[in-house]
Amino acid sequence: MKTTTTLICALLVAALTFPQAATAASHSEAKAPAAVLKLGTLAPRSSSWMAIFVRAAAEIKKATGGAVVFKIYPGGRQGDEKVMVGKMRTGQLDASATTAVGLGEIHSEILVLQTPRLFTSYAQLDKVRSALQPGWAKAMEAKGFVLLGWGDVGSVDWHSNRPIAKPADLTSAAAGVGKPKVWIWNSDPVARATAKALNVTGVPSGVPDVLPGLTSGNMDTLFAAPLACLQLGWCDHMKNRTDHVWSYGIGALVLSKKGLAKIPEAHRKTVLDIWAKWTKALVKKIRRDNDKARKILDKKKGVAPVTVSDSAAWDALARKVQSNLVGKIYSQSVLDNVKRLAK
Repeated sequence: MKTTTTLICALLVAALTFPQAATAASHSEAKAPAAVLKLGTLAPRSSSWMAIFVRAAAEIKKATGGAVVFKIYPGGRQGDEKVMVGKMRTGQLDASATTAVGLGEIHSEILVLQTPRLFTSYAQLDKVRSALQPGWAKAMEAKGFVLLGWGDVGSVDWHSNRPIAKPADLTSAAAGVGKPKVWIWNSDPVARATAKALNVTGVPSGVPDVLPGLTSGNMDTLFAAPLACLQLGWCDHMKNRTDHVWSYGIGALVLSKKGLAKIPEAHRKTVLDIWAKWTKALVKKIRRDNDKARKILDKKKGVAPVTVSDSAAWDALARKVQSNLVGKIYSQSVLDNVKRLAK
């Protein structure tokens, strides 16, 4: 009798356990993603850019029933933008949210949008970018990349530990602080052309090296969007912000064609549509947040705004930078076309 009771109990346990195990296994298999794509960005984890990327990735996962997952690597964990584009070419990375510097590694003439003083408003930037996007998207696709959508960095100002009211202040010594130590993004042709136009060597480095450089005093002056300067911690080391837009920082979300091939065909349109929607939202958010960042820097961070004393000199410097890039990054005809479209 005892043996019979034991056997019955064992059968009951098996009956209760095995179906659950089978169901759990089936559930686990249903949840396994068909495609996990790696996305790299220089944007910090707690930034306006990451807030959008995370929401877009969550919507894609839900819309595809967990079949497509984007794993995001913030804060330059996948390297500077030149490195990330290289990784996309080799398949080590599938996508990147990149500035014009990364875009320039794919199709150099896109950098024309970020040359100084070409635009005086976001409306001009939008008009030109919309007109040139079809041709640029086609050129990028021919090189193995898919443009998922634009993503602004914001209008750019000069920031320093001393007042910069005119270009000459970028090369002149100030009492107690010497000459400005200007950060030059070593992967950015526009930054290098700016240094050449100023006739300064500057301090060349990648983006991940800027905060340590500011902390150590190795650099003390740079141009950047106020939002980036604030959220990357750079402006904690600044005393002044030149209240004069130097350029408009642009960016985009780019997917390699190898990455696109990983996405099941049934889900590709969904993924592309969701990223297109969220990159449009990103542009609006960054522009709002960039304006807010200026106010935070001015009123809460003690970064004093500096009024320019020689607008003509700034415009002359900008034209020199534009000319320095002709034949290297873009042709004269491309520059002329952008100026024509901006009118």
